[in-house]
Amino acid sequence: TLVFAAGTAAPDTSIFSFYGSTLLFEFAAGCALGWLVNSEKYFAPFKRVPGWIYIAAGTPIFVANSTIAAPIDDRFLRWGIPATLIVLGAIMWDMTSTKPVKGLLPTLGDHSYSAYLLHPFVLIAAQFLLLPLVGESMVLILLTLPIVMIATAVVSMLSYKWIEIPSRNFLRRF
Repeated sequence: TLVFAAGTAAPDTSIFSFYGSTLLFEFAAGCALGWLVNSEKYFAPFKRVPGWIYIAAGTPIFVANSTIAAPIDDRFLRWGIPATLIVLGAIMWDMTSTKPVKGLLPTLGDHSYSAYLLHPFVLIAAQFLLLPLVGESMVLILLTLPIVMIATAVVSMLSYKWIEIPSRNFLRRF
């Protein structure tokens, strides 16, 4: 919080803009969620709620926020909190599942870091390639969402196979 406050109050330079960004709170929320899941004592109350409830709470907020024009400063409230709820729900769903999940979902989970890193580039490409074709109608933009999601999945799978796995194998030597 102090780093965010200092970054927000400081002159508008690249380094202060980064530390004053609410994106840091999204990163901190992910770290806190990771710590929470590994803490039996503090995670116990969350286990009482089925995972689908967290997903059901986060998804409509996420969808509603995508139709509201608001300043980027609200990023953590608009995207970080609902995304954290959805991720918590997926974790809970996985932890309480009686059968191991096989197939596409675990594969996408393995590729999630690549998706996290590369989805902005897919969105930029979609903006330049698809937006001129579909226009700026909200309905048409929402119809392109599956294309963007599939493209992100493909790009992240390729990145995982050709960059992440070789990098991980190389670094394990040390």
